[in-house]
Amino acid sequence: MLFETSYYSKATKEEINNLVGKPFGLLKRIKLRGIGSQRMLIIDASAELESLINQQNTPPYTNIELRPGGVMLWFRVKLDSYVLALPYDQLSVFNTSEGLSFHAGSWRIKMKVAHQLRPDRAFVFKLLKMKSDYLGASEGPNRSY
Repeated sequence: MLFETSYYSKATKEEINNLVGKPFGLLKRIKLRGIGSQRMLIIDASAELESLINQQNTPPYTNIELRPGGVMLWFRVKLDSYVLALPYDQLSVFNTSEGLSFHAGSWRIKMKVAHQLRPDRAFVFKLLKMKSDYLGASEGPNRSY
């Protein structure tokens, strides 16, 4: 689900937290050795994202944030901030020759690493492990890692 996050909204924050879980605390972030990806360049996206991204003249970049119940893709268009929240139970991740490709419902986004040859393998493995742990958990989205 796509959210416009330029201005603080308690309702938007609650909806994001219900969809992908609350952010990890400081100790958990240290234990996981970070929860964010390197900067990635969006090379292809679904129609709604593509029309939004095409409004700017600069290259579209995104960052991925891991959450207990899904991932969040942060990006900016002109002066506005947006986040695409994708829960693990809908998410499919593909590692292609060009980079990473995420599919969830009607959302599709393909990206490549901005300043290196390939994505950080440790981050991709961490993402896939968290997804498999989440889907294998019987306790649901509030499972502690």
